[in-house]
Amino acid sequence: MKIRIKLSHGSWETSQTGKGKFILRLVPELEKLGCKITDSLDEEVDLDFQISRRHYQPVKCKKTALRIGPAYLTKEKRGKWLNHRKKEGVKHSDAVIYQSELGKKMCDKFIYKRNGLSRIIFNGSDRTEITPFSSPFEHNFLASTRVWKKQKRLSDIKKAFLKANIKDSCLWVLGDTGKEPRDKNYHTNNGLNSIREIGGMSDHQIKMFYKLCDAVIHITFMDCMPNAVCEALSEGCRVLCNNNAGTKEIVGPAGGLVLNLEPEWDGKAINVNKPPKINLDLLANGFREILGYPAPKNDHVLIENIAKEYYDFFQEVLK
Repeated sequence: MKIRIKLSHGSWETSQTGKGKFILRLVPELEKLGCKITDSLDEEVDLDFQISRRHYQPVKCKKTALRIGPAYLTKEKRGKWLNHRKKEGVKHSDAVIYQSELGKKMCDKFIYKRNGLSRIIFNGSDRTEITPFSSPFEHNFLASTRVWKKQKRLSDIKKAFLKANIKDSCLWVLGDTGKEPRDKNYHTNNGLNSIREIGGMSDHQIKMFYKLCDAVIHITFMDCMPNAVCEALSEGCRVLCNNNAGTKEIVGPAGGLVLNLEPEWDGKAINVNKPPKINLDLLANGFREILGYPAPKNDHVLIENIAKEYYDFFQEVLK
């Protein structure tokens, strides 16, 4: 099976994005299964596999498959325009891959509801033997993203962590906090716990934190399928998440903690930058509760298993 995966288009570089990093993990695994991968538009291929939306017109291929990200849920003109750009890809591809059941619902509602061949396949990551990050604390929690935005609820995570009042514990905050107050070495009055903001990290360093921490806290409002959670689970780190995101679809089967922090999505347009308030006491209790959870199950997010799902689906498409 010969597959075209175009990782660049003009100034747009897929490899610089979360989806690009996932694809770069996927390609070697597909090659192990016997696939030949190319990014050339001049070569004849069996399958043209496109990421997120059409960035070029497929040529010299028998079939096309599209991996689509979440829809924009806003009523604003720009959101509608961006969804329309994705519509043609969803409508005209021979097959579509959604990253979660929530992601499919978003696309059906706001982009295009198709009756053709499709499949839900989770994101995946590799597991490593990397050395854990060193910490002076007994209990360590991680809140990590590239850029902290309002829907990612960093302020709520901090407040709930302090409410949890876990002796000798630390909340490590990775990523660009932007306008969030930078609480480096912040301590409560009784000195029990600390919040350490350490900015951006390399992928290697982030994996060191997954190996260190008792749990990753991911309560982003309406997140479709975060790579970070797949990466954490693949490294054996527990995950605490909220109930109205696609995150719960992988955290639940892993044996992680899914908290009913907010109402389920009703299918209507929303502004994700204005997430509803959540019960901080419930989240604080989650910090304490997850310490008693066993190591997660992670077969369903390991990249070698995800690659086999892609391979089987591509074979089905080519039939």
